Amino acid sequence: MANDARLTEPVARGRWGTVECVVLASGQVPAKEFLDNECERICEKGKNEPRTTARDRFGFLVQQMANDGRLSPKRFKSEQGKLFAFSHEVRKVQIRFACFQDGKRWVLTHGFIKPGAKKGLGKWPVSQVERAERIMNEYFQRKSRAGSH
Repeated sequence: MANDARLTEPVARGRWGTVECVVLASGQVPAKEFLDNECERICEKGKNEPRTTARDRFGFLVQQMANDGRLSPKRFKSEQGKLFAFSHEVRKVQIRFACFQDGKRWVLTHGFIKPGAKKGLGKWPVSQVERAERIMNEYFQRKSRAGSH
């Protein structure tokens, strides 16, 4: 791994800090890929907004987080251990972005559609928790190595 390998890609900058996506050692950016592909396809239907996508809504949420450092518990909450989630529901599709805090930044690991459209149908699938933890651990290992030149 090169010492100049990027660890994150910024999504929003604000008064409080930043929201960023993890860049894996492979160069993949799972959260950004989900945001740009899946969230762009999920549209909200509104009378005054004929084409508002889930991507647009998450853009607003992450900018608000970068500005204020917090969001409503309906849109952002602790999930397990160091993992948190941005959440939004569009036409009964529950979208989650797993993340963790590193100083004055929230770092997105990946996004997914939570199974069970009805509220109260359980927590995240174990596979999504494990994926978020793997990505978070890779981030901190790479950050530690980069800081120890």
